[in-house]
Amino acid sequence: MINKNFSLLFIASVISTLGASMTYISLYWNYFEQTTVVSLTLLTTVTFLSGFIFSLFLSPFCDKYKPKNMMIFTMVMRTIILIIFGIGMLFLDIHIYFMIFMMVLLVALESLYDPSSVKIITNIVKKEEYTTANSWITILDRIGVLFGMLLGGIVIISLNLGTILLIEAGAFLIGVIILLQLKEKSAADDNKKEIERENYYLMWKEGIAYIIKTKWLIGVLLVAIAANLAITPSVTLLIPYTSEVLQGDSIHYSIIQISSILGSILMAYIISKIKLKLLVQSFLVAAILQSCIIMLLSMNSNILITIILIFLLGCFVALFNVPFVTLLQRHVPNYLLGRVRGGMIALSTGLSSLGYALSGIFTVQMGIRLTIFIYGLVGFIIIFSLVLFKPFSSISITNNQEKTVETDDKLFVQDKS
Repeated sequence: MINKNFSLLFIASVISTLGASMTYISLYWNYFEQTTVVSLTLLTTVTFLSGFIFSLFLSPFCDKYKPKNMMIFTMVMRTIILIIFGIGMLFLDIHIYFMIFMMVLLVALESLYDPSSVKIITNIVKKEEYTTANSWITILDRIGVLFGMLLGGIVIISLNLGTILLIEAGAFLIGVIILLQLKEKSAADDNKKEIERENYYLMWKEGIAYIIKTKWLIGVLLVAIAANLAITPSVTLLIPYTSEVLQGDSIHYSIIQISSILGSILMAYIISKIKLKLLVQSFLVAAILQSCIIMLLSMNSNILITIILIFLLGCFVALFNVPFVTLLQRHVPNYLLGRVRGGMIALSTGLSSLGYALSGIFTVQMGIRLTIFIYGLVGFIIIFSLVLFKPFSSISITNNQEKTVETDDKLFVQDKS
């Protein structure tokens, strides 16, 4: 798979993703059984907001230290945390509310792990293979979520939460052992810049300033916010949509969710095979098509058509995410990549979270169908308007496979062959 180092990264990520997904499902189910719906919502909110805050403010550390070292550190810390809470759940009387504290700690570590895992690819994979590598990581993530959810639902029946936490701790420990075998290379200039930037505030400020001052990054950020806003109903309203509009049950909901995962896996696999080159165009088309799918959902009441539409939505989400990550890896200086990745994720999810909060209110006032249509339409209008302003014309790249010619009006990509 590309090379030995990427294979090691892939295997370590598979193990950790499976364990994390299994624990996620088990924890939320256990928490729900012992508390109330309001408390479960609180856990979800705290987890989401923690991710936003940590991604925004911890990302400088991802550029200060080598990606491999940061990834190993986070996995070791997650192992220790899971062992402590796992033993506590088995032998001590730890209240379930302490799980919120554990989740916050794990989210903080994940906010360090994610930018580092994106950055390490630039050190172990050739530039022309970034897209393929990101596609396989997307496949891994979706498969891990799918099987993790299935395993989580199974093990929670026969095992208590403490045992499940210890199993995940073991998975992270195996991941650490595998990552230790990985060898990464880094550019001398980047290392020099990393060493020179020891002041946290200056590093953080530099990352945010780079995003704000870079025209194409602002374009990517605005498209990401609009795309997240457009697909909000598929996150917050899919259960009531399945129940009230489709007249379905939990089985139908599960099938619809799985269709989305399968769509993402298929598209990521296709991208890995064709070695996608038109990154900006694919990114924008995927964002527009996501909005169109949401608008079509609002007009539909057939379960089979819904499954097909959600499958396509999963495809377009993968077509959006892979170019998104690859654009950052190719065009952002390596010594800034961790901060830019963390900042982009934090800003896009943080600002679009307003749409999450308002979706329930809009549904009560206007109904599910109209709310879904409005979200899709607003997202479509914003993205289409951004395309007209051509914020990506400042991207310029020349490598062995492509030659970029930049004009005032548009970006042309010419194949040298």
